[in-house]
Amino acid sequence: MRRARLALAAGCAAWLLAACSSSEPQGFEKAAAQATDGLVAQVGKLPAFMAPVEHLISRPDRGAPKRSIVVDPMLDTITGQQTETTQLFERRVTQRIGNRYGQFEFLPFQAGNLARANYLLTGTISRVPAEPNRPTVRLSLALVDVKTPRHWRATRISTARRRATTGTARC
Repeated sequence: MRRARLALAAGCAAWLLAACSSSEPQGFEKAAAQATDGLVAQVGKLPAFMAPVEHLISRPDRGAPKRSIVVDPMLDTITGQQTETTQLFERRVTQRIGNRYGQFEFLPFQAGNLARANYLLTGTISRVPAEPNRPTVRLSLALVDVKTPRHWRATRISTARRRATTGTARC
């Protein structure tokens, strides 16, 4: 019975990873959009989020209070710094969430706002070995429920990852 549960858990994890990552690189804009949509969709699918958030994603109630997000500046994993590309990625993600998911609002990245926020959004861009004339990066996003007690927090993280060709974007 225990082996069956482990096999089921491994199968679910493999399915989730396959759903969160693309084997073929996409254009930067498309990859950023899909990573964002995938991240927001996971918020409603994770068991820990089901009750309080699922109805907000499927049918946002315009009268309901908005769920607030503080965005931790997105970084390049090699340099540990913000770059033009990470700033572009951050803008694309926040614009898409703001335009498509009205149940969320953004608060400036300040210590006082972390206490008020429901979520912390962070992201990274990593270079991926690829063909010499086709620079490729991995776009990663994480949305952490900061209102959850610390001992439950590991189950309250949603992640999304996509591979993208950078085109003219610089890392």
